[in-house]
Amino acid sequence: MKKNSFLLQLRQYNVVWLIGSLVLMLGGIFLILIFNQTWWNTICFSLGVLGLIIFLMINLTQVKETGKQRTTLARANLTLVAIAFLAILCAVNYIAARHPIRADLTADKLYTLSNETLRVLKKLKGPVIISFFGTSNPNHNPPQVAQAKQLLREYQEASNKIHLDIINVDKNPSMAQEYGVTQYNTVVFESGGHRQTVQEANYLTYAFDGGRPTPQFSGESAFTTALFKLENTKVKTIYFTIGHGEEDIMSPEPNGMNAFRQDLQNENYVVKTINLLTQSKIPQNAAAIFIAGPRKPFQFSEIQLLQNYLKQGGKLILCLAPLVPTADFEPILRDFGIKYGNNVVEDPTRFAYPDIRSIIPQYEYSKIVNKLSNGNIFSILPFTRSVQTVKAAWPGVVQTVFLESTIHGWGDSTPTHPTATFRPGIDLKGPVPVAVSCNWTSPKNAKIKSRVVFYGGSDFLTNQLSQAPGNLNLAMNTVDWVTLNQSNISIRPKTEQPRMMMLSNHAENVIYYLSVWILPLLVLAFGGWVWYKRRAI
Repeated sequence: MKKNSFLLQLRQYNVVWLIGSLVLMLGGIFLILIFNQTWWNTICFSLGVLGLIIFLMINLTQVKETGKQRTTLARANLTLVAIAFLAILCAVNYIAARHPIRADLTADKLYTLSNETLRVLKKLKGPVIISFFGTSNPNHNPPQVAQAKQLLREYQEASNKIHLDIINVDKNPSMAQEYGVTQYNTVVFESGGHRQTVQEANYLTYAFDGGRPTPQFSGESAFTTALFKLENTKVKTIYFTIGHGEEDIMSPEPNGMNAFRQDLQNENYVVKTINLLTQSKIPQNAAAIFIAGPRKPFQFSEIQLLQNYLKQGGKLILCLAPLVPTADFEPILRDFGIKYGNNVVEDPTRFAYPDIRSIIPQYEYSKIVNKLSNGNIFSILPFTRSVQTVKAAWPGVVQTVFLESTIHGWGDSTPTHPTATFRPGIDLKGPVPVAVSCNWTSPKNAKIKSRVVFYGGSDFLTNQLSQAPGNLNLAMNTVDWVTLNQSNISIRPKTEQPRMMMLSNHAENVIYYLSVWILPLLVLAFGGWVWYKRRAI
């Protein structure tokens, strides 16, 4: 009797027992799914199951009697079908989440990785962290930025060694400072202590179609190249000469070259300075010697040191600004067949306003500028002199002019003259070459190969010109070519082609009346007919 009265008292709380147990049990399941397995999630689920068992024990007799009824059996069958359907749905979602099937439904396959990219991803040796430094400011988010993020997610889906982090620079400036990121939408690839940085200008370029800049997205080429370089971590050292008034590679001032140095280091180059007067020979680890805008002459011993270095297969980049004497470099210039003009190149048809001496040179065929030319990325060369080719003293020198003015430009031999006009017989007629690359293979030993690049100025390397679309790319391409570090992967950019259907006036009228008038009236008439029939019944 006492037992029955106790059960009756408990049954008064049936609703509380049932609702509380279900809430605890379902809550425990969701918490486990969201926060993974933890002890308090398990306790919550266990308490729910225990409460449900107690509810069934309290109402065992009523459950048995209810179960014998026909309506209960029907409801039970319906409930089992619903549970089975939900279980199948959950199982399908779980399998799809673990083994997703992805399909690129765009006609141009914008998000399908190329075979070249897949090969690079397959050969990854270790984990790679990709950090995308973006912003929520819509002014700094062109549509191609979203495309870049989606493409990087495809990299992550294609390889379990890729981990992608999207970082908001405005909310987390310390991370950007730690990685040396100074521009929005910069992508940093990191693996094994090495980094590769890809800025927005590297994967989003602009072509000028009819005078209007048209964006071109070449993210896959830029990102896959960065991964390739990340795996090939052989470090090369670039030596910049000092002691002759050269541009300062450490200076953040407008006339310094700190931005160029940072780009070199981001590309796994080691940057050092060298005073040739104090050296008996050039270090063996020198991938190239860079002479950037000297204002004072080099000594004969320094020139001899450079000549011997080049005879042994050395690499040199020489940037000599206008109005600076070139007599000290004559032995090297004579060896490679180069003649620097005593002038300043001007071009009234292609220049950075307002100075016609800040020319925008034309690109000729060369591996140094081919990617810039294909992407219609212009460079600005302010205050530069002509660099002409003559017969070389060393046999077998291959000379290539890769930058020059238009036919309307000229080399002004008296740049201080008040009128900027071409004077026949005095000035050098355009097109005027302003940059030349030279290849030389020793006739005695085919393994000895020298490469030298001659520029008619050095101001394009400075910080104040680093924001010009192609200047830093031009400088980096020059270093890559000289040091035989041509690891840039060429993947053709994918662009969404506009697809339009051309309709005649008759076809437009048919579509208009069919969609706006005929179909809606037919639906309305059918609805009225159904209403009339049901009303008649």
